[in-house]
Amino acid sequence: MSIHAKWFVVASAAVIAIGAMVAVNFLLTSGPAPLMTTKAFYDAAERGDYQEAYAQFHSDLQAAQSFQEFGALARDLEVFGHATYRRWSTEVKDGVATVEGAITVENDVQVSAVFRLVEENGNWKIITYTVQSGQSSVISSPSS
Repeated sequence: MSIHAKWFVVASAAVIAIGAMVAVNFLLTSGPAPLMTTKAFYDAAERGDYQEAYAQFHSDLQAAQSFQEFGALARDLEVFGHATYRRWSTEVKDGVATVEGAITVENDVQVSAVFRLVEENGNWKIITYTVQSGQSSVISSPSS
């Protein structure tokens, strides 16, 4: 085998290895778009950034629940504590995504969450939600 052929084999193997690493990284860091919207909502609410959390709402939900109403509920019920454990599941059927979460926050409080999302202008947005702690604190959209 000539030196050029050997370099070609080495270069081809390097390209394949890099492509495999990029694919694995993508699979490990990405998720279904509805799940990413839900995580963005929950992460923002956990940080106390209720404006960013509210931005994940569909325009119909924003019309039904004002930012002031949502912010007051989120602050008063404290269901968005620092998460020590999260498990999410996602199902998309007939254009509606359902994302369910099991979250453990400070003091081992268990929080369950159900989000329904639909696409709006090419982005998945939350249309209804219910977040409930083991202590029966509930925050939900008006139509839930």
